[in-house]
Amino acid sequence: MYSIRRIVHLSYFLKKDGLPGNSVKGILEDAEGNFWLSTNKGICRFNYEEKNFTHFSKEDGLNSNEFNVRSCLRATNGEFYFGGENGFNVFIRIKLLRMTKYRKYI
Repeated sequence: MYSIRRIVHLSYFLKKDGLPGNSVKGILEDAEGNFWLSTNKGICRFNYEEKNFTHFSKEDGLNSNEFNVRSCLRATNGEFYFGGENGFNVFIRIKLLRMTKYRKYI
C-alpha cells in the first residue's frame, strides 16, 4: 500500500506483521495519513509512520468481520463507510486514538 502524496518506496505487510489476515478488501486514508483496511477478519488502522496496526472486529462493535471488495467510501465530512456481509459500518470519528480491551471480571 502507498500514499500518492508520499511515494518513497513500496512496502508490503502480511499477517505476520500485524495485519488481521492476508486478504485486504478495501483501503482508505484518513486526514492524519493512517490507512484503514477492510479485510475478511475485520477492519484495521495502519499507522504508516509507526508501522503498526490497530484491529477492530465484531467484539469492538462491527456488525461483521467479513467485508466486500472495494466496498468502502470516505465521505466529504470525513466519515468512513465499509460495506460487508451484514450491511455497512460507519466510522464517524476517525481520530480514534486507541481501543483498549478490558477483561471481564466475575
